[in-house]
Amino acid sequence: MKTKKLLFGLAGIAVTAAALFTGYTVINSNQAHYKPTTLAAAENEEETGRGGAEWFFNIQKNAAGVIDEQAMLTAQQQVEQQALALASSSNISTAAATWTEIGPDN
Repeated sequence: MKTKKLLFGLAGIAVTAAALFTGYTVINSNQAHYKPTTLAAAENEEETGRGGAEWFFNIQKNAAGVIDEQAMLTAQQQVEQQALALASSSNISTAAATWTEIGPDN
């Protein structure tokens, strides 16, 4: 009889301690809450791509700080000529695009 009371008493104390611990952690939890950041530039539609456009200009300008349109057209024509030469070249091997199945069949 005494062991039964002792067992129920210890179980009651354990349940009470678990309930108190859970209540304490729920009340005092410092969970992070989502706080969206707002950028002043993102609110204005005209300025959303300003940084990207500035970077693009900076990589294309010459030493004087201007974009030489004739040099850009010449470069584009050279790229197109090289692409055509590469496509029509008979030295290109198609063996690199041929796959041979050598792995397990699972």
